[in-house]
Amino acid sequence: MILVRLTAALLLAIALSHGRQALAHAEHGTGEPVPQLASSSKLPKGVDLLVIKTTAYQFSLSSDGEQDIEVLADNGEPFIRIRQRIIQVNLNSAHWYRAQQPGGGAVPARLKLGDEVIAMKPDWKPVAQQTGFGWYDPRLVDENLTSFKLALNINGTRHVVEIQRKPLAAFKGFWTSRLTRASQSVGLDAMIPGLSTGTIALTRAADSKQTFEVLDAQGKPFIRSAPDGYSVDVKHPWFKSLGLYVNVPDLDPAADGTTAGKAAAANPLWVAASPSLMLTYQDPRLKAPNDNSKATRSWRIPVRGTSDGKTAQFAGDIQWRSTR
Repeated sequence: MILVRLTAALLLAIALSHGRQALAHAEHGTGEPVPQLASSSKLPKGVDLLVIKTTAYQFSLSSDGEQDIEVLADNGEPFIRIRQRIIQVNLNSAHWYRAQQPGGGAVPARLKLGDEVIAMKPDWKPVAQQTGFGWYDPRLVDENLTSFKLALNINGTRHVVEIQRKPLAAFKGFWTSRLTRASQSVGLDAMIPGLSTGTIALTRAADSKQTFEVLDAQGKPFIRSAPDGYSVDVKHPWFKSLGLYVNVPDLDPAADGTTAGKAAAANPLWVAASPSLMLTYQDPRLKAPNDNSKATRSWRIPVRGTSDGKTAQFAGDIQWRSTR
């Protein structure tokens, strides 16, 4: 069984939750009709749906980890669930098997009677612990289909999203980040992947023994780089915009209402993000501006060594590059 999951590589392709513009950048505005969410489509806060292109067009659904979501087929049958941070699939749904390949995967013989699909009682199976999932929909690659609707049950309420196939707006240019000065912290380096905006990759030397902390604008750490890998503070205000999918524990230390519980709730909660020497994430300071000005913007990312307490920084800018 092939599971179309939102892995780190896929998330990078999405350009994470900024993906509604990422598709336009990837297509370079050729004028060719492409499937995309209608501008009238609205979903509740904490739920994000995108149409992205990997090997083919597919849906990418993500949440803040606090939602119960069901993806419905065109006949109303649910075949994918996101129950907060658990992904479940309906093994008795033909739509689940068709969602695994761009043109529609093969349906098992046990679900068919001749050429007809048999309706069976749902058989839900957990397949992943994460808050996002991706799947193929044959309608996304049907060039003769100008529009269709996708239904979702979100926290018990049905929401219908319209997908339209139409040309993208003309591609006038794009924002890109540039690293102009590397940190002087021995053992930690950075790079900007390709022409991306918002994304930065940190790499530590294999022989480095020190732990480094990446600091926010107020000097508070939100990412740590240690010899055994990277971790992220899932209580930090920036966490949900970093593009890091980690297993967030269901803990609420303040639930008992005690002074000790409230103090514990205010402390950072560090969760493993990567065991490797590299971590790629979305830094809010590198995000493309939303205003009409195309002026170059500078950014700085402070890094602190926990052994000596010394602070250095990565520095760079965000530039607009016109294609005309």
